Amino acid sequence: MSVITIRQVAAATALMTVVGAAHALTLNTSALNANSTQAFSENAVGAFTTYATTVEAAGTTTDSGNHVFVLPVTKVVIGSNLKPTSGDASGAALKFSRTDSKGVLRTLYLSNFRIDYTASKVLADRSLVDLTNTATTENIEIYDFQTQAPLALKYKFPLSISLNETLGPLTLTPTAIEAFILGLRLPNGALVRATLPGIDFGTLQQVIGVSLRSKAVSNKPFVAPL
Repeated sequence: MSVITIRQVAAATALMTVVGAAHALTLNTSALNANSTQAFSENAVGAFTTYATTVEAAGTTTDSGNHVFVLPVTKVVIGSNLKPTSGDASGAALKFSRTDSKGVLRTLYLSNFRIDYTASKVLADRSLVDLTNTATTENIEIYDFQTQAPLALKYKFPLSISLNETLGPLTLTPTAIEAFILGLRLPNGALVRATLPGIDFGTLQQVIGVSLRSKAVSNKPFVAPL
């Protein structure tokens, strides 16, 4: 399992800072090999196929093939009880596209992902793109999740921290379903609302490694292009 030590974190430009009276620990992980891997399930891929929707990597996200995408983790916040409260992948994005019944390409971006461990939800910015403009709504709820493998967080003197977890199954929230219907102009919205809730959409695995990236990833929020 991967381990982060104080010396290595300090060498990576003081990545750890203690925040506030509640003694939350903020890990700026942009310089570390820290990733969240979104693996879409067969059911999710089936839904994309049904609605002729393509999924592509955007921003700092990389495509690993077979509907698996790697999102660099830029920040993790650990609460005073040594449990995670949130994790961010600022700058990462996924691009969903389909051509509607009028032959117009419709695009939906989900970006700047955040895991809210308290609410058991994944949030992201939603950007709807058409021929003339981009409309963005920040921080909407995308997934509800359960925990398959809890985040392992251990420390010992002089302090080392290991972070590794798997979240799933992921299920789309009503807000996310409406975003897909509106952004991609999905036909028969009533049928979409009836069939997508409860579908296992896959997993998210978070791993923060001890090694440094050859170049730190940007944590600048992704902005959808027109």
